[in-house]
Parts: sequence; C-alpha cells; structure tokens
Amino acid sequence: MKSGPAEQTTVRELVQAARALIFDFDGTLVDSNSIKRAAFEVCFANFPERKQEILAYCWANHHTPRREKFRYVYDRILERPLTPQVEQELHNRFEAATTQKIVAASGIPYAEEFLRSVSRTHCIGLLSSTPQEVLTQILTQRGWAAYFRFIQGAPVHKAQWLQGLRSEFLLSKEELIFFGDQEEDAQAAEQAGCQFIGIGDAANNSGKKSLFWIPDYAFWIQP
Repeated sequence: MKSGPAEQTTVRELVQAARALIFDFDGTLVDSNSIKRAAFEVCFANFPERKQEILAYCWANHHTPRREKFRYVYDRILERPLTPQVEQELHNRFEAATTQKIVAASGIPYAEEFLRSVSRTHCIGLLSSTPQEVLTQILTQRGWAAYFRFIQGAPVHKAQWLQGLRSEFLLSKEELIFFGDQEEDAQAAEQAGCQFIGIGDAANNSGKKSLFWIPDYAFWIQP
C-alpha cells in the first residue's frame, strides 16, 4: 500500500498509542540488504556453475540465519559435506564482507532521529537474524546500542520472541509494533498478534501483508 499524508498520520497515531516498538535491522534501520546479498556471492565464489541457484535461495530467504543457509546450500544444492573448517571459513568470509560495511552504511532516512525520540517514551527493542555477537558489535560501533532495551540476534524465532514479549509485559495488539522490511517480518507480526509497519519502497511491496507501508521515518520528524 502506498503511503500518503492520511496514512502517515495514522502511522504516527499508531506509534503514539503503542508501548513497545521492536525493529528489524537490515533494510529497516540501515540500508544494508545489498551488502548482505553481495556477501553470499563472495562466500560461494568457488561454485560459479551453481551460482544462480545458490543466490536465488540465499536472497529469497531473508530471515533464515546464515548458518542455516550455509547448511542448506551444501546439503541440498552442492551435495557436499559441510565440515566445521569449511563452515568457519564461510562465516569468516561473510563477516569480512559485511560487518564494517554495515557499520558504515547509511541509515534509512530519519531512522536515528526516530530511535532517539521514541527511546525516551517507549520500550524499544531490536530483533534481527544477524548473529547476536555481530549485531551487538555493529550497534556499538554505530553508537546505537543505548537506544534499545532489548537486542536479540540469531538464533531466534521472531514470532515466538514477539509473543514472549507480549506475554511478559501484558501488551495488547495495539501496544506492540514490529517494524520490518520483508514479508517474513509481516508474517512474524501476524503470528504474534501485534501491529506491523513496513519500511521501504511501497511500490515494490504491494504484495506484503502490512496495512501500513512507509518509505522511511520522516512521518515522525516531519508531520
């Protein structure tokens, strides 16, 4: 759904009514999806004959932890044993190709201003498929860690984590909002029974389940 002034006013009202705001990271707060897509090309550069099949799987399953992606590629596509040594080399390649680039990547417009503002009034959390240690490192280096009461990286089941948060803090559907940029995020919010706000290009996401799809966080900074 394309956003307009009326819809953005509604999004602002949703945020004001909520008690807890939870965010995906890549593509939702930081423009880093392309960095991670390119990293899979680096990881599997030794298999050019299966490149398209491998990348199609890795790119289509945005929120599958990379450890599981590596296992799937070796077991189901390459039909090779994934030894501990090979797996570690894949993780090393991926981190070398992504971590510092994501630290330096541009934020989604007005994301940091939004976080700074709502962290004073709401319970703020981060829910990502990035490994916990790497996620914490990136947030610390960007100077964002202090905005979040919760920082949850992989391994995690997003819908279950959101359900757990609702139960622990007795949050109604309207009191918990999950911000994300992929259909998997919308599905997790639906399964958890919370609100979902999609971030990104609404014109390219017309099939997503979000009732609210906005390009960035300008709705909060520029009402």
